[in-house]
Amino acid sequence: MAASHRDDSSESSEDLLREDSEGWEDAELDEEKLEIKDFFSDKIFPDAMSMIKHCASQHDVDFLKLQKKFGVYVNLCL
Repeated sequence: MAASHRDDSSESSEDLLREDSEGWEDAELDEEKLEIKDFFSDKIFPDAMSMIKHCASQHDVDFLKLQKKFGVYVNLCL
């Protein structure tokens, strides 16, 4: 019967999660500023929902209503 072999040099998951462990600085989240452009003008929005609301009120295009009416997923990542 073969004996199982464990590599004693490998770090445990607890060691890898310590803030002072190697590479921890790479685990920090990078924050990206998103800019969502209006489909009908050059106006820029901080998020998709702001753009959707703007399109409904200013351009009479309600993406949420269209989604419900046709039962489809509206992909705003065009």
